[in-house]
Amino acid sequence: MARTLYALRVPDSALEKPSQSQSLQIASNSPLNSDAPEVDTLGADPGSRPLAGVVAGKYSNMIAREFEELFSATGIEVVPWYGDREDQTDAYVALEDVTLEQSTAQESRLQRFDGRLSLAGTRDSHYRALYCSPQQVDNPFGSGTDARAAIPRDAYNEVWWDHVTGSKVNASPERVVWGEHTYIDIHDARNGLDNPVLLYEIPYEDEWQADVTVWDTYNRDKAINETVNGSVQTIDPAWQRCFVSSHEFIGHPVVKNENLKLEFNIDTKDYSNINDELVAYRWDGSNETYSQVSLGASDWRISLSTSNGLVLNESQPRLNG
Repeated sequence: MARTLYALRVPDSALEKPSQSQSLQIASNSPLNSDAPEVDTLGADPGSRPLAGVVAGKYSNMIAREFEELFSATGIEVVPWYGDREDQTDAYVALEDVTLEQSTAQESRLQRFDGRLSLAGTRDSHYRALYCSPQQVDNPFGSGTDARAAIPRDAYNEVWWDHVTGSKVNASPERVVWGEHTYIDIHDARNGLDNPVLLYEIPYEDEWQADVTVWDTYNRDKAINETVNGSVQTIDPAWQRCFVSSHEFIGHPVVKNENLKLEFNIDTKDYSNINDELVAYRWDGSNETYSQVSLGASDWRISLSTSNGLVLNESQPRLNG
């Protein structure tokens, strides 16, 4: 049975013996706020298992890069590993950095990846936790007092917990939002706790559905049709998920969750209207499509920074006084 690591389908051949060139960079031991793992020379952890295989086909380079970035993303501590419940291997795992290499010198469409998974727990032993820090933030776009926290509707046994005092209060959503693939529960993080954490349980396969995702469009549609051996197959997604801030975009960046989508047209030359650079959409559940939202005028523009990734710059700085 096919298995999945977070949202990435793992090739059927990915349980073979790893190569001797395996990297020992441990993403879980990396410095905070960094996408560059530390190198830690360790022996094989008895609680870890190899994950190695070959990605084949026209999009093998893109798929292999998704695995590479996921393993190197230090902001992602653990991910679900699931697919076959009968052998009881579904679990939360930490990722040891993966090594990529061309499988053969003659065929660039075969990409080999090689890494390890370390057991971090299971749904029976751990909750998922959403840490919140409600506070007023000054910004040029206006301010409000709302402090909303969103989790998938498929979550259950939700409870608010103060991670300093240990206090708990019941958690119930204020409202439910209709999303592209699932419903979203909206909670109020201003619940009387000083250090609120929303604890919940959720099936492994439902965890990533409502996550904020950054995509590289590769300048093509998200779903495309390919003819393989005379039959037409739909490739979806044909975009790459981006997990590190150092990702070098080939196409346009797109940021989306279950309800909102932002398209960044970073190569536009007309900065007089932000709608030429940034296109916003909201999911329309009644029509099952994204509808464009007007953004109005702005002095801000979008650019790519080699150190900070996608950033907003004010094209006409304000003067004090």
